Order: sequence, then C-alpha cells, then structure tokens
Amino acid sequence: MPQAITFRALALYSLLPNSTKLLSQANDPDRWVRLRAAEDPAASPELLELLSRDTDAGIRAAVTRHPLTPPAVLAYLADDPDHSVRARLAENTNLPHVLTKLSEDVDREVRSCVARNPTTPATVLAGMIEDVYFYVWQMVASNPNTSLETLEKLARHSQSEVRMKVAGNPKTPPSILATLADDEDEWVLFYVAENPNTPDDQRRKAAAHPMPESYQRFLDD
Repeated sequence: MPQAITFRALALYSLLPNSTKLLSQANDPDRWVRLRAAEDPAASPELLELLSRDTDAGIRAAVTRHPLTPPAVLAYLADDPDHSVRARLAENTNLPHVLTKLSEDVDREVRSCVARNPTTPATVLAGMIEDVYFYVWQMVASNPNTSLETLEKLARHSQSEVRMKVAGNPKTPPSILATLADDEDEWVLFYVAENPNTPDDQRRKAAAHPMPESYQRFLDD
C-alpha cells in the first residue's frame, strides 16, 4: 500500500505546472534541489524571493545571478550577512543603484567586484580610487567604464601595477598612452606597445625597451 501511494503521489506531481513544482522545491530539505530551483531558467520571481531568504549562502548567491530576480530582492541581498553573496551580487550587470551601495561595502572582495563590473557608474568608480585596498585601484584602472579624468589620475599612480592596468585599458586615449610611453616600468611599456590606441611613434618608443623578463621566459618555454 505505501508503495502504491508513492506512485500515485509521483503521478499527481508530474501533472503539476513547472512553476508549481519549482515553488514546492523552495522548501525541500535537500540543498541541491533548492539550488537547482534557484538556477532554473523558469524560476518565477515569487520563487526567487523565497530562495533569497534561504539559510544556505550558496543558494542566495545563485539568486543574485538569476536574470528574473526582482530589483527589490537584489536590493535586499545587498545587506546579506555573507560577504560571498554580496560579492556575487556585485558582479550583476543590471543594478547600478545597488552597485553604488556595494562600492562602500566593508568587505574588500565585494568592493573589488564592484570595481571590476563594467556597468558600475563612472562616478562610483571615480570615488573608489580612494579605497584602501590596492586591488580595487587596479580594477578601476582596467574598467572600460572608468572616466578619462579618473584614468588620467591613475596614470600617475605610484604603483606600477595600477599604471599597467591603465596602459592596457581599451578606453585609455592616445594622450594618456603617450605619457605612459615614458614610464620606467617594463610592464607598463609592454601594455602601452600592445594597446591599439597608442600612436605609432609612441608605440615604437615603448616597444624599443626590452620585453619583461618574466614574459620572455614564458615565450622561451
């Protein structure tokens, strides 16, 4: 008898609409069932809102990546207690208003993700060059949405890694690249020579310097 009841229950479940099935999975005790529901393209906004309050951080992170997650739910997740959830949220390219808030997050990984996000507003990126974490500066310097004014400031940065990122940014204009062609760092010069925006005469100047030793070893191998 129990087996017959199980078969009947499965048969009835198969007749349910997909949206109803997914909603039933939101409270499933199996983490992998809930995670699969959060990643399902057919997940409804109602389901995603339920899963945004899941006790498992990995499931809440999956909700931040779903294209159908409502803006209000994404804003709610900006205050998630787990930094990994906020970091995944900071990679979302559909929420500039939330990125503004996350740019001041206490966690440096979250701020780095904001600085790397190509949809982060230029005004937000400009403010992030005052960050205390060096990786944030580098991500701002390489972001194609960074303003020319900010790139000019970063091209004079004391850290060569930041200037290197400016030299490799496809948005960096010829005027800044011409200035960087006189840089003393071999990697900055390498990226100046590789950037298609670099004027020909400045490209030849930068290319005349020896190739970075570590890159030369890579080619030799």
